[in-house]
Amino acid sequence: MNRSNGLHVGSIITTLDQDENGVIDLLLGDVSFNNLTFLQNEGSNLFSNIGTKD
Repeated sequence: MNRSNGLHVGSIITTLDQDENGVIDLLLGDVSFNNLTFLQNEGSNLFSNIGTKD
């Protein structure tokens, strides 16, 4: 536990199909930052290619 703000120290990795094209994308987050990072998979589920980061 981070004693300065009471938050659990950790990160998240969430898989989702944001654009509903059948290919899994990633959403990354961390308690140390105030934002999430979206990584769009422009490849396939077998051979991923992260082409867009937002």
